[in-house]
Amino acid sequence: MVAINFFCVSRFSNPCVYPSLRGVKSIRISNCFTRSCSVTYSVGSRGDEEEKMRYHMQRKEREITSEESLHSILRAGKFMVLALSYKDVPYTVALSYGYDEDENACYFHGAKIGRKMDYIRANSKACGIVIQDRGYVDGECSHAYRSVVVEGTMEIVRDKNKKSQALTKMFLHLEEHPENLIKRFEGDHDAISGVTILKLKIESLTGKQSKE
Repeated sequence: MVAINFFCVSRFSNPCVYPSLRGVKSIRISNCFTRSCSVTYSVGSRGDEEEKMRYHMQRKEREITSEESLHSILRAGKFMVLALSYKDVPYTVALSYGYDEDENACYFHGAKIGRKMDYIRANSKACGIVIQDRGYVDGECSHAYRSVVVEGTMEIVRDKNKKSQALTKMFLHLEEHPENLIKRFEGDHDAISGVTILKLKIESLTGKQSKE
């Protein structure tokens, strides 16, 4: 059994919206005031695997539910801020990516060694965010944006042909004129061998946008 503590902030007397959890054994609410309250959930376990917390977006009018809109943000983005974890130590890194809608995956390239690779080898679960920055809204202390949170599993692409295909997808996604880069890497096994290709297999997408 696990106890999970978090704080939920609400304005005025609006009720707080809490995570929806399967297997909840008990709930304890304390320190509940107008602006914040502390909630403890006791969550039952299923074997050795803890139940996954499922959250509802508090501002439902801000949620992007259209799959096409979610995919359009990924198609338009150029980089993703990727969150990784290893032995309870978090790490974030911003990476250029190529989105493959048919495979429901994002591709990244990088060096063979380093902190990012150590984290991924130890824990393949990853979460990333892509943001369309539409600028600060002067006079409202607000920001215009659209964003999508990507959750999934990272894997290292090792097959040379698949690495070549992934690089091509990245060039097509990122470059205005990708032909030269595609030609340069096409069939160059030494160059392809020297780069690490990562694939984020997308398991869920969650979108949010500012007030229009």
